[in-house]
Amino acid sequence: MNMIRRASTSVCRMALAGWLPLVSRWEHDRDGAWISHGVHVVPATGPLSHIDISVGYPQRSIAFYHAFLCALGYRRWNLALPEWSGANPTRATWGVKYSDGSRFDIEVRPSMAASRNRRYDRYEPGPHHMAFHADSDARVDRVHEAVVAVGGEVLDAPQQYGGQAGYGAYYYAAFFADPDGVKLEVCYVPSANS
Repeated sequence: MNMIRRASTSVCRMALAGWLPLVSRWEHDRDGAWISHGVHVVPATGPLSHIDISVGYPQRSIAFYHAFLCALGYRRWNLALPEWSGANPTRATWGVKYSDGSRFDIEVRPSMAASRNRRYDRYEPGPHHMAFHADSDARVDRVHEAVVAVGGEVLDAPQQYGGQAGYGAYYYAAFFADPDGVKLEVCYVPSANS
């Protein structure tokens, strides 16, 4: 017990000295809003923190990403800021919390007015697509159903790609385009989830 207490005290001292960052611990209340529960130490490096996606027309993109991300287990933030609230918000943020306490968030925000009608070209410099892990074939199928239900564009329906060039032995995936043409993938790859 003393050893744990000393280690914990050392970590806190390092964090307070600026060697390790301190952040609030967050979780959801009954209505799905994020709430803070104190402070804890997180590693200075690690997985992605967040992605912001500029969209041409927020209302259509918020509906699409809400269906897509909620089917993956993300929760939408309830922020009391004008851009995130009201009948027609122009921004929205969803997040997922990892077992180590860290979060990964995705936000949609309006693009510049001059480029709002330009479709994203994944063959131009920049990201080609974003791939999201699923915990099962059934999850991939649920995301597909959610996207279809909101009229989203399905590039490739769920199927098994395993054994094909560039894929492992088992790779069950579906591909979509968001309303601005950003390519999204949901894949269940057991060897990557273990």
